[in-house]
Amino acid sequence: MTSAVALYTQSVTCVCNGTAADASHIGYLDENKTKLQVKGTITQQASTDYFTFSFRKGDSLKLSATINTGVRIQFYDASGSRLLADSSGMNVDMRENFFKLQNGLLDLKNKTYMLKVSYDSGVSKSKDLTYSISVTSGMTYGTLYKTIAYADTIMNEVYNGTYGGSTALTMASFIDGSEETTNIFDFFA
Repeated sequence: MTSAVALYTQSVTCVCNGTAADASHIGYLDENKTKLQVKGTITQQASTDYFTFSFRKGDSLKLSATINTGVRIQFYDASGSRLLADSSGMNVDMRENFFKLQNGLLDLKNKTYMLKVSYDSGVSKSKDLTYSISVTSGMTYGTLYKTIAYADTIMNEVYNGTYGGSTALTMASFIDGSEETTNIFDFFA
């Protein structure tokens, strides 16, 4: 018998060429309760995305990623000033820590952490690269927090119905008693 997983989704706008101060919060991680997932694309115009999450309960966390070749993931403390693990780069210890992070073996405390997603060094920024990163703690979860990241570009603002700083082009619909915000253009497609 499998239990149902509650799914919560959010969209975040990543500041083009932002800094750690512009990081989007993707949720709270609790052992055997929650899973955090973030999906996005880095582009020539928006080559770096920053995300934070709070590791509230658990003994260890595990990061898994599906990425295009050329995507680099760096794992930092909450301020973004202390690198804890790196998927590539010159520092062998940081690459080893990334391996440990993927296997739930990196010794971490219950606090807030930051993820930085960018192009790997030497990779051409002319091609858009997608990524999907999941963070879990424990063997199971009952709630999935899924974050879709968009770059803060005019094209994405038009697509999401927020061009001009307003959300006049979006509307809320209720399905099975839950509220879901939908782009009004979807109804005319």
